[in-house]
Amino acid sequence: MAIGKGGEADVYKIDKNKALKIFKTPKHPDLSGQKEEQQKANSRIVEQQKKLPKFPNLKYDRIISPLDMAFRGKKIAGYTMNLVKNAEPIMMYSKKGFRLQGASDEQVMKIFQDMHGTLRMIHKSGLIIGDYNDLNILVKDEKAYFIDVDSWQYGGFYCHAFTAKFLDPLFADSRAKHFFLAKPFDSEADWYAYAVMYFQSLLFVDPYGGVYRPSNKKNRLNEGQRPLKRITVFHNEVRYPKPARTFEVLPDDLLHYFEEVFVRDKREIFPESYLKLEWKKCPKCKQIYARANCPNCKSAAREAVKETIIIRGKIKARPIVKTNGQILFASWSNGLQWLVYEDGRYLREGKKKILTGSLIPGIRYRIQGDNTILGQGRQLVIINKKEEVKKITIDSLNNLSIFDANDNNIFYLQNGMLYRLDEWVPLRIGEALADQTLFWTGEKIGFGFYRAGMLSEAFVFNPNRVGLVYVKNFVFPPGKLIDSTCFFSDNLIWFFISMMDKGKAINYSYLYNFKGELISKASNAGENNVWLNEIRGKIALGNFLLSATDDGIVRIENNQGRLIEVRNFPDTEAFTQSDSHILAGDNGLYIIGGKQINHIELI
Repeated sequence: MAIGKGGEADVYKIDKNKALKIFKTPKHPDLSGQKEEQQKANSRIVEQQKKLPKFPNLKYDRIISPLDMAFRGKKIAGYTMNLVKNAEPIMMYSKKGFRLQGASDEQVMKIFQDMHGTLRMIHKSGLIIGDYNDLNILVKDEKAYFIDVDSWQYGGFYCHAFTAKFLDPLFADSRAKHFFLAKPFDSEADWYAYAVMYFQSLLFVDPYGGVYRPSNKKNRLNEGQRPLKRITVFHNEVRYPKPARTFEVLPDDLLHYFEEVFVRDKREIFPESYLKLEWKKCPKCKQIYARANCPNCKSAAREAVKETIIIRGKIKARPIVKTNGQILFASWSNGLQWLVYEDGRYLREGKKKILTGSLIPGIRYRIQGDNTILGQGRQLVIINKKEEVKKITIDSLNNLSIFDANDNNIFYLQNGMLYRLDEWVPLRIGEALADQTLFWTGEKIGFGFYRAGMLSEAFVFNPNRVGLVYVKNFVFPPGKLIDSTCFFSDNLIWFFISMMDKGKAINYSYLYNFKGELISKASNAGENNVWLNEIRGKIALGNFLLSATDDGIVRIENNQGRLIEVRNFPDTEAFTQSDSHILAGDNGLYIIGGKQINHIELI
């Protein structure tokens, strides 16, 4: 019944309304071979013997406080708490893809208004959060619930943990080469973290996002040093990321306030007036903004350019699909197929209506031939070309529906069993772990993994046969799982995973063969692997991988056990960004953005 795993503890569901958090001991498999982390685990358990019993009795439902202590012998090993069911971490509201599926700016403001009141109450009660980050706030029905309270600062006990993105640079050592906590937190540090969360939820980029490229090479910094020098996205030598929202959608006074906080160190309770913006939708270009005039339509030059074929160097591009709504999913199977949402309707290629209704954040979409597949929580819905509907109850992991599809079949997990639908009849392929397993499938290979408590396993399967082959010596990277995905060629598996470890988000890539044998790997931790700054936006072809970046498409190959960039295609820069999706089709690639699909080819 494991439902969560972080760097310091495992979380289990013990009944329909309660969860149990157990601190990792030095002997936990996740800490194997990590002497420093084992020592920290031991110190944490020693401190919690006195700290946890002193947590104030706040009796406020937005704060998930300890209910009862859990013991291992006579020592406190963890605690029980109320279970927040069907909630999303507030991190999701800073993700462009999640937001475009129906999570509005008005909802974001209501969530932050709710969080604002709770944070003021926390401080009034004499507590400091300290490690205030976008994974320890859970959102349900526009209400924000605060979790991981055992790390808070109270009763003479300090918060030792921090998350780099949310650490106020005033609390870091300004002379250090790396960004780390140098003194105890206070309430202003919490309000700084609050401002970071609000900023990234509005613009889909954090204050120190983008790429710093100073003209003077002597001014170059590693990413950890940028907060110390206040080199934010407002800096004129920082390249603003393409997937992010333009600054121009926000009112000037709010932009000025953010600049005061992140550049000039203004610290105070975040002004509530900035949580009451008036959002509008331009009737002409459909841009959403919170200022007097549409920032897009004020430039007539943008409206004047309407090329059907664009040439950039050796690349020719032409738009295949354009919509004022949202492209939800696209695939290639003997032709391009797609699903869009426009004016309250879900439409397949040819403008064929599938459904009507509102967009709902968190729904997963797939296309398998004429079948349109939607998954929400434990409900899988399949709609065929005759508009007949089939519903199946499936497993979910943290609200994520566990299913996939290739050109020939639909696959799903049900009570831990992996099934393939054959002519609407389920065929059992193998057994994994209920509500803990993620998997993906290509045409000839599938890959999955599960991680619960002290157990971590990965497996490979043939979509056309029965049976799972377990990966030997599979070692899960340390930290808390944020995201994962997988790409397949005929005989290779490219597995990507994003983890929060020691306060930093780290992305990993693993290359396996069809036997589940590890060929090579890479990460973006301390390495110049720009292609790994996003784990999505890729396609596997033959023995190489193509990855979309803000600078264009790059080619990745295995080189003696290391995944490296071997070639770039700068002429594709005008058509790609780091969150683009890529499909391979006839005579070229299809680049999928939020509202457009472009076909590009070499000339």
